[in-house]
Amino acid sequence: MATHGPVPQNYEYVLRRTFWSPMFKIIAWHIFLYLAKMLIVFLGGILSFHLAEGKLHLLFHVLLLGGTVWILLYWNSLRYTITNHKIIIEKGILTIDRNTFLFRNIEYVKLHKNVFGRLCWFGTIEMYAPTLQEVVSLYNIAEARRYFKLIQKSISEHRRTRLVYPSSRVMHGLEKQKRDMKVA
Repeated sequence: MATHGPVPQNYEYVLRRTFWSPMFKIIAWHIFLYLAKMLIVFLGGILSFHLAEGKLHLLFHVLLLGGTVWILLYWNSLRYTITNHKIIIEKGILTIDRNTFLFRNIEYVKLHKNVFGRLCWFGTIEMYAPTLQEVVSLYNIAEARRYFKLIQKSISEHRRTRLVYPSSRVMHGLEKQKRDMKVA
C-alpha cells in the first residue's frame, strides 16, 4: 500500500483505546449473570431446593459490580504510545510493565476490524518483529486506520536508513575467542 506525505520529524501520540470494547464486555457480563440467575431460580423450582432470595440477589449484585469494575480496570491498565522511532506498550495498574518496540525491527503491519469495529471506528493493529519473533498487537484503537498509516510511513522511513548490525570484527573476535578456548 503506497503511503503519501512525509512523516513528522518528532511526534508522540498516546493512542486512545475505544470505549466500545469494554461496553460490549460489560453488557455481555450483565446478560450472562442475568441468565445464570434465571437458570438457578428455574432449577431451584424444578429440583425443589430453595435458595434464600435475598442471598441470591446479593450475590448477583456483588458479581455484577465486581465484574464491571474488573473490566473497566483491565481496560484502563493498557496504554499505547507511538513516537517517531518506537512503540511503547505499558500494562498494569499498580505495577507497570513497559515494552518498547523499535520501528526498524518491525517487518509488517496489519489492521484488523470486525463488524463492531467497522461500525464504531476502531480496530486492532498487529505488527510482527522477526528479531524478537513476536507479534505486537495494539488492541481496540480508536481511529485505527490513521495510526496504521502513520506506523506504515514510519517503518518505511526507517527502512530507508541504514540498519545497525553487530560489526563483523566483533563477531570475528568472538569466534576467535571460542576457537582459542577449544584449543586450550
